[in-house]
Amino acid sequence: MAGRFDPSSIMQNLQALSDSVGGYEPPQIRVPDNRTRAEVREDFEKRLEELDLAALEELKDKAIDADEPEDFFVLKDDLENSLIKFLRF
Repeated sequence: MAGRFDPSSIMQNLQALSDSVGGYEPPQIRVPDNRTRAEVREDFEKRLEELDLAALEELKDKAIDADEPEDFFVLKDDLENSLIKFLRF
C-alpha cells in the first residue's frame, strides 16, 4: 500500500495544473445598460458620425494586420459600425 502512494507525483501534478491555469483571467462582469432607447440611439449616431475616411482607413489597416481571431473580436464593433455607415450612405 505504501508503495502506491507517491507524494512527489501528486505535487508534480498540482504544479502542472497550476502552471496551465496561470494565465487564466476571469470574464469581465457586464454592467447592465440603464439608458433609454433614445439615449442609446443618440450615442450610436455619434459613433457613426465619428467614422470619417481617416478612421475607416485606420480600421482597414488594423483589420489587415490582425493575425489572430482574437484581434478581429476586438475590432468587431467598429467593423459593424463601418458597414452600417456604408449601407446608410
